[in-house]
Amino acid sequence: HPFDNGAASAWSIGGTPSQTAEILMDGAPNATWDNRVAYAPPQDAVQEVKVKAFDGDASYGHTGSGTINQVMKTGTNNMHGSVYWFSQPSALAANSFFNNRAGIAAAETKLNQYGFTAGSSGSRRSKDSPIVSPTRNF
Repeated sequence: HPFDNGAASAWSIGGTPSQTAEILMDGAPNATWDNRVAYAPPQDAVQEVKVKAFDGDASYGHTGSGTINQVMKTGTNNMHGSVYWFSQPSALAANSFFNNRAGIAAAETKLNQYGFTAGSSGSRRSKDSPIVSPTRNF
């Protein structure tokens, strides 16, 4: 779910205990004092996710298993953006084998996440490229 920041940090890399991975955003730590995700960006704002198992680099001091780095999108001098809607309707969800066997109906889910991204992040720094990149989830 979009704003569940506790479950997002419960990664286990290489068989290590959960919540021992360093979670980064553009190379900077993205965790609170209790190792929960500080900011969960919308999917449209993320360019790539890099996962390194057993990263022994001393610059990542809070990891016992690896690093997860979310690289945010950058842009050009042109305005661009997108509008999105992620839906998880119950009508398209399958029931589990054991629930079907026991005659238990599938759980009803209602998840609608929509929002937009817009901006010109300005990967080339010049006087005519403002750094504007608003992203909003609803």
